[in-house]
Amino acid sequence: SKFSYRSHTCGELRIKNAGEAVSLCGWLEYKRKDFLVLRDSFGSVQILITGYEDKNQTFQNVKPESVVKVTGKVTTRPEGQANPNMITGEIEIIPDNIEILNKCKFLPFRVQKFAGKGERIRQKYRYLDIRGDILQQNLRLRSKVLSKMRKSLEENCFVEVETPTLFHPTPGGAREFIVPSSSNPGKFYSLPQSPQQLKQLLMIGGVDRYYQFARCYRDEPFKRDRQVEFTQLDIEMSFVDVNDVIKLSEEVIKSSWPRKFSDESFKLITYDDAMSKYGSDKPDTRFGMLLHDITTFIPDTLVELFQGDHSDPVNIQAVVVENAQKHFSSKFRRYIGSRMTSAIDDPSPYALLGLVNGQWSGYHKNTNIGSMVTKQLVDHLQLGGSDIVVVSWGEKRSAQKTLGALRRIISRIFDEISVKHRNVDLDQFLWVVDFPLFEADPYTGSLCTVHHPFTSPHPDDVHLLEVDPLKVRSQAYDLVLNGNEVGGGSIRIHDSKLQRQIFTLLNLDFTELSYLLEALNSGAPPHGGIAFGIDRIMSILCGTETIRDVIAFPKNSRGEDLMTNSPISINSNILKEFHIKTNVSGNSKAKKIH
Repeated sequence: SKFSYRSHTCGELRIKNAGEAVSLCGWLEYKRKDFLVLRDSFGSVQILITGYEDKNQTFQNVKPESVVKVTGKVTTRPEGQANPNMITGEIEIIPDNIEILNKCKFLPFRVQKFAGKGERIRQKYRYLDIRGDILQQNLRLRSKVLSKMRKSLEENCFVEVETPTLFHPTPGGAREFIVPSSSNPGKFYSLPQSPQQLKQLLMIGGVDRYYQFARCYRDEPFKRDRQVEFTQLDIEMSFVDVNDVIKLSEEVIKSSWPRKFSDESFKLITYDDAMSKYGSDKPDTRFGMLLHDITTFIPDTLVELFQGDHSDPVNIQAVVVENAQKHFSSKFRRYIGSRMTSAIDDPSPYALLGLVNGQWSGYHKNTNIGSMVTKQLVDHLQLGGSDIVVVSWGEKRSAQKTLGALRRIISRIFDEISVKHRNVDLDQFLWVVDFPLFEADPYTGSLCTVHHPFTSPHPDDVHLLEVDPLKVRSQAYDLVLNGNEVGGGSIRIHDSKLQRQIFTLLNLDFTELSYLLEALNSGAPPHGGIAFGIDRIMSILCGTETIRDVIAFPKNSRGEDLMTNSPISINSNILKEFHIKTNVSGNSKAKKIH
């Protein structure tokens, strides 16, 4: 090993090294009567201590995870004593000297064994968690992937530029963290949700190909695939259209991906088609269960069964789950119901139906759709005798989203009970394009953006901005991997007049962004870009249940760091320096920060 007083790592010695004098450093994994095992970040090696003269009583009361240095000679293990479970299992070290560099005095758990250890204790002692195999592998793979992404971009003449993390608050979008300024009483910075405005300003400044592995912050409730602070690969380019950004993105992904890849371009689907076929704008396309609009197959006399108390026209959607009747026990159905509560807000009504002896039997009070439509539905849906039909009804988009959530839930349950229905080893990338530019707020009805207010409208739809804005498509695109959004971007607005128009439609005070509007008037080139969610990509690559397992020091579900017990209350004297008062009790017991 260069730049170290060890000659090798614990995981690199093989039979070819037999006879060599070596110096190794690492942690004592465990000790037996005749040998000990030394471990570092690269592997483990056995140290034979039979016959070793422990003059200084080195091993007296030495606990696992103590830091040890060993000098000695590599030798092959005796015949029949090789360990095929160790990468160094054909050799061992005959020590000349063993030195304890630091004794471990406290160990809340065995580093290599987390059986029965909860997430809380792992986060509290994160430095020990990192020392284990899983996080070591994940963090090292992350480093390799990011290095290849950087290489790909630099080969295409991109410039890495660091942008400020103390920035101006952005109206709309996610809630931001604010940072007080002691030298500017009563004024605050914000931590950026993304470098969106800054990278646009770089394009105006002539840095026509920019990238950055940016730290981003959003003060939002935690989800399985989100953290309050996260990393994204931020990319922006001048003089490009949607296809240019898509081609560049595919090159970056393919050049850095550690698994085999097809040379074909990623598949592409419009937002409307994604919703119609999968009920989701980030569909998992590794399996079927496609949506069907069956409204026309329900006679008007029976629509009232689905209409309920609503006067609006009802739309009825269905998904076929093949050969599934044997799995849909009452427990299975309860499991689906419990997961739906967290999967989607305000779902449409839904039912699970089975065709038994020519009659519909179902798991909802309004499933008696009558034998008169049975043949039509069987033919249209190509139903088999053991299939299940999942039906949802109501407003069309709501029914689609409800079935999209049910489709994902059923797939995950099938994975858990080992029902083969998709290729779990396949990496299925998909571009989703032609998103709506706006959507209506479900509570106020006012316009809000689907992506962000700097997204350019589709040039064919600009004329609809003032007359029917909800029909305007955007020049936005998302990259989806196995049902997870891993990247998103758009062509940006580079015309100041159009940007003002969008701000006005959104009822945003554009005086707060006067610097951006001025910049757009200063010769802004057409530009667009994309950002990739590094934590989410790495979680998929490493096969982890949560992105916490690919981040060195993550937060918990409340945005807390259990290792350092942050965030903390601030001493009242320091608050005075920032001209801040709080109405939260407990400040008197706060830790003092100097």
